[in-house]
Amino acid sequence: MAPLRGDNKSFFVSYVAPFKSVTARTLARWMKDILSSSGVDTSLWDPHATRAAVVAHKKSAKNLSLGQICRLADWSLVSGVFSKFYDRFL
Repeated sequence: MAPLRGDNKSFFVSYVAPFKSVTARTLARWMKDILSSSGVDTSLWDPHATRAAVVAHKKSAKNLSLGQICRLADWSLVSGVFSKFYDRFL
């Protein structure tokens, strides 16, 4: 990757010439493409809500239990993270 990156110190670099740093807008578009390719309804979820969108998608599409979701996300079942921040979207 060194020749592609050149002297650019940015973490995200375009994969097409001229291989410059990408903007926040490009990252958002990439995230939306990834979400859409994963089957997430991007008309409901924007790139800033990626974590919540994935949790909602997994809960509905895969019919996962609260315990399974917490294990996948590496959350403690007793912490209440899912209930407090993500279950409200479903």
